[in-house]
Amino acid sequence: MVKHFTDASLGAPMAAGLDKLRAVLPTDRQDHVERLARQTVVYGSAFGAVPDSGQQPWLLALQKSVVNRHVLELRYAGYEREETTREVEPLGLVYSGGAWYLIAWCRLLQDFRQFRIDRIRDLSVSSERFEHRPDFSLREHLEKESEGEETIRARIWIADPMQGKARMESYATLIEENERDGGREFSQYTFSLEWLAWWLFTFGPAAEALDPQELGDRIAGIAQEKLAKYQK
Repeated sequence: MVKHFTDASLGAPMAAGLDKLRAVLPTDRQDHVERLARQTVVYGSAFGAVPDSGQQPWLLALQKSVVNRHVLELRYAGYEREETTREVEPLGLVYSGGAWYLIAWCRLLQDFRQFRIDRIRDLSVSSERFEHRPDFSLREHLEKESEGEETIRARIWIADPMQGKARMESYATLIEENERDGGREFSQYTFSLEWLAWWLFTFGPAAEALDPQELGDRIAGIAQEKLAKYQK
């Protein structure tokens, strides 16, 4: 998930929003805006415009909690849809691949963790404030997490009309292999099968996961999750 965050800076939509905040906030609260800017990384070019907070029901509360250092209680659904409750210290927000992620210190696991925001089922903002972590840098954390991550080899098929889109959006080089069925097979090394699954899912029938099997299983899980949402 994090490899392509390291090349990112604050995206134009987010930067414009922060400029508006600076214009209306009193001088003694300007540091809040700067703190949010330091603790936000946006990589928006791969999937177009960054969604506004209306598309992410928890985003505004998370932004405020990052700035004000309020402890959060999350009810979170994992990849297999299992739900757990976590008490976390929110440290930063990252946007990539069409999704927002919360970077936080998980008190349960006593470690830094990332939470995909659209998997948050419930969120409670505590009145408790956590201590500032002067040794934590969001960018340095993402760079450290990304070291050596591009190790999983995957093979995919992309239909001919969508290959331009694929080459433009892919964070890694697509290595051409066979031509077949009006498309082309590619191999690439990925840092995250989950990210690659979500990316391929956006292509619909114009893309196919060939290897490893886990990649196809993850795409199937995403499709089932979306189907269940619309069948309610």
